[in-house]
Amino acid sequence: MKTTPEAPVDRQASGDRQASGDRQTASDRQTASERQTPSDRHSRGDRRLAAPRPAPIGSDDHAIGPVNAPVTLLMYGNYECLHCRRAYPEVAALRAELGNKLRFVHRHFANTADFPHAALAAQAAEAAGAQGRFWDMHEALSLHARFLDESALLSEAARLGLDVSRLAEDLRSHRYEDLVRQRMADAVTSGIRATPTFFVNGAHVAAPWDLDALGATLRSAAS
Repeated sequence: MKTTPEAPVDRQASGDRQASGDRQTASDRQTASERQTPSDRHSRGDRRLAAPRPAPIGSDDHAIGPVNAPVTLLMYGNYECLHCRRAYPEVAALRAELGNKLRFVHRHFANTADFPHAALAAQAAEAAGAQGRFWDMHEALSLHARFLDESALLSEAARLGLDVSRLAEDLRSHRYEDLVRQRMADAVTSGIRATPTFFVNGAHVAAPWDLDALGATLRSAAS
């Protein structure tokens, strides 16, 4: 009986292929790692950041509404931030809708690294507050003001019937510069990283751009 001889096995070639495969797998892993951009790694790091924890609301905060209201909405805002300007009309509407069931607190987050007029605008609001008109200036800067340079801020002050000379002197002497800078430092210490940042009864709102969800949360808490 005639048998067919077995084909010779090239063990060296087989080993080479296995080694090549091992090297390819390691190379693939390395390439995948190298393909991770700094922003990818940064994003993973961001997700590991602890949730922000604001300091308790105190007598030096800008707050409007009853202290014993069932809902307190705390907003870290920036008058030059486009996202804040998009969000604030809804916040104003919710304030009007909920009335005395809502206490609203505003804290400055004047990030001058990205918003060169933010600190000056915050100082203007503080200067208006010294005249008993913080909320009037706050509403004007959040809803109406198109520009935030000194001239535009003084125009808003005039429109509101404030003492323009006094406010101008406050701005030019940087009377409230340290206060606004300290508010920014306090916010960073609390873990605030961007604006707007909202808290409802102390709980961080994870999706500040979802204004429908924010409204639903406030209405539920007020009911």
